[in-house]
Order: sequence, then C-alpha cells, then structure tokens
Amino acid sequence: MEQRSYPIKECDVLVIGSGSGAFAALEAAKQGGLRILLASRGPVGMSGLTPTAIGGVASSSSVDALFTRMIEGGLYLNDQDVAWRLVNGIESALENLKNLGIVVMPTSGRLVTIPGGDALKVARKEILKRPNIELLEDVQVTSLLTFEGRVAGATILDLARGEFFVVRAKTVVLATGGSTGELYPHTSNNPFGMTTGSAGTGHIMAYHAGAELVDMEMIQFVPVVADPRCLYLRYFPDFWDGPY
Repeated sequence: MEQRSYPIKECDVLVIGSGSGAFAALEAAKQGGLRILLASRGPVGMSGLTPTAIGGVASSSSVDALFTRMIEGGLYLNDQDVAWRLVNGIESALENLKNLGIVVMPTSGRLVTIPGGDALKVARKEILKRPNIELLEDVQVTSLLTFEGRVAGATILDLARGEFFVVRAKTVVLATGGSTGELYPHTSNNPFGMTTGSAGTGHIMAYHAGAELVDMEMIQFVPVVADPRCLYLRYFPDFWDGPY
C-alpha cells in the first residue's frame, strides 16, 4: 500500500471549534510562550451554532441559590461537582467578556444576555492581534491522533485547497459543540430551520480516540414550544409564559 506524507504543523495547544473555542484560545494565549492553533470549520462568528445564540445567565439571588435551582431543575441527575464549578465561574467569565469589550446586556434582575454573533466578532479581532495564535478557518478536523494512550494531535483537511495536513499538539481542546441538529428535525440547534452543522463530529472523534461518552441520552438542547407554527422558534424559559 502506498504511504503518503503530509505537511506537519506543531503547536502547544490545538483548539478545535471556534464558538467557545475562540475564548479558549484567547485564554490559553495569556500563558506566555505557548503556541496556539485555532481550527474552525468556517469563518469565526459566521459559522457553527454559537453565532445563533443569545446566551443567558439564569437569575438567582446568590451562587448557592443558583446551584440549588440547577440541581433541582435537573432532578438531581446533574454532576454536582461540575455544576458547582459552573455557577462559581459565571462572574469571572462575564468579567473576562467585558474586558474584551463584549457587550453583556442586563435584562431583568440578575439575568443577562450575550449575543453570540457579536461576541465572536470581537473575539476574532482579538485573536488576530495575538501573535501566538494561528487562526485556521475553513478547515475540517477529520480525526484525533493518539500516542501512548493520549491525544497528541489531529488530521485536518483544508476545505479551500482540498489538502490534508497533520497537527502535533501537546494539548488538544475539543470545542466542537452539540449534535442534536442532525438527530432531530426540529431543534434549537437549527434555529429558524437553518442548519448550523452541529453534527456531533467532536463526539465521534473523541469516541474513536478512546474517550468514554457519558449520558449521551441526555444531550442538552433548548426545547421548542409545542405549537407547530412555532417549531423553528427558539424557546427561552425566562421569557416564555405560554404553553409547552
């Protein structure tokens, strides 16, 4: 069988996905001396699920109250250690967004929203300012590479040129988003009937690399209202008082 060699890129941190991954890359860039490579299937802020989101933080009187609300709302099925870290990281995460110049809009009480598309436009500008971040747009990560039981890089297809290359990385951050857009005909992952490409490729690559997928029957997605006329509308519990 003919063996082919492919160009190789090397970095300290490979971030796959440019929604939350854009902010992961910026956070990694704060560590001096690290070389970060951010791989995005399309232009940052113009592809994927995050640009369609209007992210919100639930209103509650305190961190403890928000944690309790989350656990009770999840019928005690949540991983409570993960939930605790999440609610305790909200304030610092919002401050980081504000420091980047991203608008965090208060709505009512302690509830705030962050338009995903606007936030990523700001993030992209910041990424391009960082000399230690290499941004690769219009590329498709096709597999994770492992060495001695750990993920050590990825194979990537340049969609514009039709060429493969390999990335060697000391650390890989998988931020490829959800999968319900390809599983269900009506979902908030395909708002207003527009596909976002949330096909679960990250889950599949992780599985093939040896990861254990946990609680896959409980993939998180925002439900939609039952009225057939509203099947393509996003549903936000804090704003909707109608029938479910």
